[in-house]
Amino acid sequence: MSNLAKSYKATVGCWNCDTVFDIFIKKGINTPEYLFQNNIPCKNCGCTTLRMYSEYLTRKEIMKDIMTHLEVIQIEQNAQIPPTRDHLHFG
Repeated sequence: MSNLAKSYKATVGCWNCDTVFDIFIKKGINTPEYLFQNNIPCKNCGCTTLRMYSEYLTRKEIMKDIMTHLEVIQIEQNAQIPPTRDHLHFG
């Protein structure tokens, strides 16, 4: 029996370098359990921040929303600060 018949393919994403790739997992073990137990390193950067692809996408979307929200807050705060004229321009 071949190795492929004893394993299944799972897509994972690296939280550190945003690389997405497939790994093969022995049948009978679910993906989160396998990642937790084995600390698989990323093929690109070598760190151990791999997540299931669905979790990776969800976290990336949440982080995108948080960053957008923080940018809006920063723009609103900057709009409330009156401009100062305490600098000189030489021309």
